Amino acid sequence: MNISIVSKHIDLTDALKGHIENQLYQLEKYHLDIVGVRAIASSAEKNGKKGFEIEFVIQLGGRDSVVIRQHDKDLYAAIDLATERAKKALRRYHDKLKNHKHEKPVVPALVVETEEASDEIVEMALDGKPMTIEEAAAQLRSSDELFVVFHDPDGEMRILFKRKDGKLGLY
Repeated sequence: MNISIVSKHIDLTDALKGHIENQLYQLEKYHLDIVGVRAIASSAEKNGKKGFEIEFVIQLGGRDSVVIRQHDKDLYAAIDLATERAKKALRRYHDKLKNHKHEKPVVPALVVETEEASDEIVEMALDGKPMTIEEAAAQLRSSDELFVVFHDPDGEMRILFKRKDGKLGLY
């Protein structure tokens, strides 16, 4: 994580820079792809009150940046409050990634038992033309094959197979 500390209209002491760096390194615990953090400390006047403002621009890899601004009379307090807000935002983002995985449902595999154990794999080509389920069923009934692999009109790959009870199954 690259950390850049910039000050506007104030001089930052080594202690302040160290405090900012220590606070920013706490953001690594969320295991997000944090590319860099830019901390901008400035003296500011907000609503007629003089004080300090700290701004954190957290750049996440492949995502938008997270920007946190905090105003306070004390610069140390502003840094601590901004860090807590950044932790909260990154924790929410981390939880969103952890709990909202977009996985495709697992389709059970079709197991065909044969009398001979063969390790030979034969590659088959699919006909590129989409087929309805009725067309695939007619093709399967007219052949000696156990199953037919085809693309339906929606573009999804489907498998139609003969069951032991004589009916047809569809994946």
